[in-house]
Amino acid sequence: MERTSPTPKTVLVIDDEAAIVEIIQTVLEGEGYRVYGTISPLEGVEIYRQHWPSIALVISDFRMPQIYGDEVLKRLRCINPKVALLLVTGSKEFLPTDFLKQGLRGLVEKPFRLNELVKQVNESVASVAL
Repeated sequence: MERTSPTPKTVLVIDDEAAIVEIIQTVLEGEGYRVYGTISPLEGVEIYRQHWPSIALVISDFRMPQIYGDEVLKRLRCINPKVALLLVTGSKEFLPTDFLKQGLRGLVEKPFRLNELVKQVNESVASVAL
């Protein structure tokens, strides 16, 4: 009997800074994750719509053109009310206070250390039952 490797956990990264998306994508792929990445929050919602059963965690910035992170979360929850979202932002002072109480998996402030981000992602994914 041939053994197959388990399907990697999938993460979606949404950040309007392409360099941030690329860095997170590269690091998480090195940790064994499958990663979708986009600089458009609207495209991120569409990627989630198409692939949500396999996406264990969404990593999103808050302040982005088109729509902010709270609207991203609202739209993702219309697709899957149990969506897991890890917020990565350099604008913590601009977050609505109720947004932090909406069941986020965590908050990582920019600039961040990659090992801390990986730790948060691993903990968040481990706690998500797909």
